[in-house]
Amino acid sequence: IGAPSHIEHQTMRNGSGISYAASVMLFLGSFVLIQFVDYREKNNLSDYSDLVNYRKFLWRATAGDVDYYAALPYLYAFGIKPFTAKKLKPAALPAWYKGTEGGLL
Repeated sequence: IGAPSHIEHQTMRNGSGISYAASVMLFLGSFVLIQFVDYREKNNLSDYSDLVNYRKFLWRATAGDVDYYAALPYLYAFGIKPFTAKKLKPAALPAWYKGTEGGLL
């Protein structure tokens, strides 16, 4: 019943190293596996594809294809406004815009 010998102590230490390695592998492996799991439902995939296709349309659109002021929130949300602003921006302000002096309507 004395202190553990050098061999027993070495075995206990190696066993804990294996458990740490197994824990790390399980933790990191879950991040790798989650990349391959598709957790979206069909209606979510449909909505997602609609948004992706609209983003592609706005990216390739010209000034005649889309109303700039109607598409402006989507340009900001998709993060493509700086890339499409020059080709989509109209020459004149819309009739409903009064500027800083007056309000709408």
